[in-house]
Amino acid sequence: MRADQSVHASSAFDVRQALAEATAPAHRALHVHPWIARLNAPDLSVQVYGQILLAYYSIYTEVEARRVAADVFAGLGLGPAVSALAADISALGKRRATRWCPVSAAWTEPVEILGALYVLHGSGFGARVLNASIARNLPAVPRNYFALGTSPILWRKLKGALQAFADEPAGQEKLIASANATFFRVGQAVTRHCEDRTDTPTADAKL
Repeated sequence: MRADQSVHASSAFDVRQALAEATAPAHRALHVHPWIARLNAPDLSVQVYGQILLAYYSIYTEVEARRVAADVFAGLGLGPAVSALAADISALGKRRATRWCPVSAAWTEPVEILGALYVLHGSGFGARVLNASIARNLPAVPRNYFALGTSPILWRKLKGALQAFADEPAGQEKLIASANATFFRVGQAVTRHCEDRTDTPTADAKL
């Protein structure tokens, strides 16, 4: 992002809204991701569903490990989502692993970790929407993660943490870069997991 396009600093400025606008293209790219889009398809297979869960698990556990190691944002941990993903993966009989490919040095500084937390906690809103579709198309699969959602209390805490950067343009730019990298990494992890273990988006029968 050029300097003249950067998020401006103001104590009255909504950092969360600006972050959403700045990362909208990366966010939209996930909505049309060829594998993630299968979650909303009537022919979603158990195999694809399981591989997507594994991909999400690899990202969530990595970000949570970075957060814990940095000892930051204690009230914004990803523990519930990690546990829900682990339960779903175990119920499907899959082995958890953290196979993913780094694409940048994001998630190192606290502000970068916060950018990743914004993406992952924000995904809880979309997950609740997808939950109904998955329940309809694959009624027998576990859906602890997709049913979890994001609580209003946690989301308010996250917005408060973001707003702390209202007067820090450099911090805002790092939030944007980290969030964009996180959106990209999620898509990359899903692609790698699904293409490694699945021949086609309908490679497995439904339960």
